[in-house]
Amino acid sequence: MISISKIRRIFLTILSLTTIALSYGIGRAQSPDLFAHAVRDRSTAPYFVLVTIVDERSGVSRKICTLAQFLVGAEMTQMGFDSTEAYASSNVAKAEEAIIANTSRVYHFSNPKALANVSVPYSDAQLQIVRDRLSKYSDGQLATAFSGPGNRSNQVSFVEPTEPYETFDGAAAQVLEERGFLIRMADITGMLFYRFTLRSG
Repeated sequence: MISISKIRRIFLTILSLTTIALSYGIGRAQSPDLFAHAVRDRSTAPYFVLVTIVDERSGVSRKICTLAQFLVGAEMTQMGFDSTEAYASSNVAKAEEAIIANTSRVYHFSNPKALANVSVPYSDAQLQIVRDRLSKYSDGQLATAFSGPGNRSNQVSFVEPTEPYETFDGAAAQVLEERGFLIRMADITGMLFYRFTLRSG
């Protein structure tokens, strides 16, 4: 028979592990409201979104972090809008709402142009390298480094000398969103910065 004290220790262990997981955003998706906000944003400093893309031609799927505007563009292409129709605000809205309505956040594309629109500049191996690298830093340290779209000097310590910023930024955006930050790209510098954490809403 299991003693009450042992049950209490098991409960506290589970509670501790759950708290750690939530503190890093593990297993947590962007809330529906934040995801919709990111998708509907049409500013020149777009948000990143964490989604799964399925290539319908091959059946291959991959979890990626891409700019929400790129995902909208891919959806519009898949929906069959031509280059002229793509500029119509009503058509953009249709694509945005279709994306938001897909609560699984798994998007299936068969059109090569749509798939090209959500291609990412980093491999799974490069993603793991950046994930391992950023795992050494606390949320507070990362928040300081990515707190605004200004000077990149706060972020330079995270990047290897020979690593293209494009590769790092794409992978870092995914890692940061996995850890609970909602990331966007500055319109002038192209730097990453967080709007707010998913935990604070």
